[in-house]
Amino acid sequence: MTIYDRIEKSIADKMRNEIEKAEGNEVFFRGVMNEDAIVIDIEVLARGNSYSAPAILKRMNKGEVIIHNHPSGYLHPSDNDISISTVYGNMGGGSYIVNNQVDDIYVIVEPYATKMQKIDVTHFFKDGSNISNIFPDYEFRNEQLEMVKIIEEGLNTAKKTVIEAGTGTGKTLAYLIPAVEWALLNKKRVVVSTNTINLQEQLLKKDLPLVKRILGKKFAYQLVKGRGNYLCIRKIKNIRMDIIDDLTDEKRQILTELMNWASRTDTGDKSELNFEPTYDVWELINSESDMCTKSKCPYKDKCYFNKARRALVDADVLIANHHIYFADLEIRKETGFFTQYSILPDYEVLIFDEAHNIESIARDYLVIEYQSILLINLCIIFIVIKERKRVRVELSQECWLFFEKMHFKKKRW
Repeated sequence: MTIYDRIEKSIADKMRNEIEKAEGNEVFFRGVMNEDAIVIDIEVLARGNSYSAPAILKRMNKGEVIIHNHPSGYLHPSDNDISISTVYGNMGGGSYIVNNQVDDIYVIVEPYATKMQKIDVTHFFKDGSNISNIFPDYEFRNEQLEMVKIIEEGLNTAKKTVIEAGTGTGKTLAYLIPAVEWALLNKKRVVVSTNTINLQEQLLKKDLPLVKRILGKKFAYQLVKGRGNYLCIRKIKNIRMDIIDDLTDEKRQILTELMNWASRTDTGDKSELNFEPTYDVWELINSESDMCTKSKCPYKDKCYFNKARRALVDADVLIANHHIYFADLEIRKETGFFTQYSILPDYEVLIFDEAHNIESIARDYLVIEYQSILLINLCIIFIVIKERKRVRVELSQECWLFFEKMHFKKKRW
């Protein structure tokens, strides 16, 4: 087996050029593979030997390979090579070492490359199908079938798909049936992100049970909720009497009802309640990340939030809202996609329903906030410490160019 059985020749040439640009020093690449586990694209991640392993791992996606060169030509892995390869290998990724000419290769960890099974679900939406058998009044809709074909192709070719469909198209079945079929066939997880509670309830109580009947297959699905929706056993057992005494009679009654419920609940989920507790009372007993003592908690084995998270791992389909999804994405952006701190377990397929407002929600989680006065002061400091007037003027212009791009009006200072 030659290096070209693992890396396309054109990509190897591209890597060689990048190494030459780095004057023969170490270069780390992110390698993207096709279904045959051959690298068909690369991205430079780092140059030099003073790299940060966490920074490299943050840039890697599922089913890819980390490739770097050894300038010495000695391709056996160092301790650092083994360390980063082990971490990424446990996530299903591979790791290679090449020489500077990119004509020799050492495989540290084989990539986990699995050919995804393709689906064909269009027959479910035709006359005489399971749907029409279950629902005698089912009417064939060409728009729904076209939507199914587009989604099916997107899943089979791993391509992103954007669809706008009118009311009455049958959108939820059109994306749920192919998505669930693909997930079960390939043993992967699907996340459906929605904007409203009403759609979540429709998916959980109506659509997903219906998909089970149509496909004739068993699968697990769960609703993803934030930590604050769950009761904290430690907090309710350690609530102080002086806090209770400070409550009004009405709020004390609410707390009493919550404590009675806490003694018999199996899930600790606030949705079990037949009343809506006031926020300040619920806050006294709900689970909070800042207050959680994690492994030191004496009730960690009974923790309702942890139980809910474990149930998510066993689910084939997860229903979440857009806020939870982007909060999870924000965490992964900072710590890497493969992280123990994520809200959602790893998934392969993501579906946005009610996607008309995801742009504004994404902005809430992924933007970088800044204050103009702080940036102006920073520019002033840089200008003051420079001695040559020409440098001061150039830097001043660069500062204002930045602010103009940020839509600030130029002011004298």
